[in-house]
Amino acid sequence: MVEICNNTLDDDGDGLVDCLDSGCAAEPSCAVGTCLDFDLGASVGDAVALDTIVFAAGPETSNDTNTSCGGAVSSDRGYLWRAPRAGTYTFSISDADYIWIMSIRPPSCTATDYLCAAQDTLVGPGIGRFFRAGEQTLITVDGLAGAEGTFTLNINPSEAGACTDATDNDGDRLVDCNDSDCAANAACPENCTNGVDDDANTLVDCVDPDCRLTGTCCIQDPLENNDAIATATPIAGWQARMGTAVTVSTGDDDFYAVPVCAGVSVAASVNFVNANGNIDLELRNATGASVLAFSRSLSNNSETISYNAVRTETLFLRATMAGALACSSYTYNFTVSGSCP
Repeated sequence: MVEICNNTLDDDGDGLVDCLDSGCAAEPSCAVGTCLDFDLGASVGDAVALDTIVFAAGPETSNDTNTSCGGAVSSDRGYLWRAPRAGTYTFSISDADYIWIMSIRPPSCTATDYLCAAQDTLVGPGIGRFFRAGEQTLITVDGLAGAEGTFTLNINPSEAGACTDATDNDGDRLVDCNDSDCAANAACPENCTNGVDDDANTLVDCVDPDCRLTGTCCIQDPLENNDAIATATPIAGWQARMGTAVTVSTGDDDFYAVPVCAGVSVAASVNFVNANGNIDLELRNATGASVLAFSRSLSNNSETISYNAVRTETLFLRATMAGALACSSYTYNFTVSGSCP
């Protein structure tokens, strides 16, 4: 079915209504207007246009339209462009020698801007929007407060702005958060090894709490490799021992060997931030097969156990991760009270 260009319906079922449909391009009622200077077709890439705007004193015949973020005084350039395929596209200005303004809107001089940005307030490389295949837009490049100069207009496909639609919007075979275009999108979790603030919360890599879900940021502390009874950190001769900033992770427990004799008391505690990962503490017998004492709080920021030894042997303290998070750091305090013969 042919698109009817003035009934607000998508007559041909391509998702484009009235003048947004390329089938209406020749319809007089769909003419962009006098603000159009160049038709870029479906060009994409860097430097799709290299141009100049000139501010002249007095009436300006080239000041055809205003954007929603300024440009009422300066000359402007209007470009008609259509999307070669469905996807998100980023419009940016480079090599400009003046303070520029840029907007994109439906293909009409009098339409309302979709987006507008000024060089002095822009955050990011440009402005981006999702377009259906064949959808047209009017790009206006203007100047701030009478500014004039040369510029380069770039139009590039981008995943940015469509990071949760399960679609490869820019055709680079990388979808949503796997695409670097989405690096600053808050919907994307932190990549813990790339030196970038991926989720835009000002915290990078291992500083971001998201990274505690993977264990990637668990740094091996000086007491490693003490993740089994056979390699337990010995605390022989320690009447009191305190340690700081050691780490434990899922599948990588910390063991400490505690020699005791009948009648002495063992007291042990670990302190940590539960929100960063819960830690449990156990005291095991000489073979490691039996738990003699334990502390397994769900919400506290510390675990404490005590035990009165009944024979001469070596016992083992075990710090282990509990809950969903994969890594946490802690301080510890181990005390043996009494003396052996």
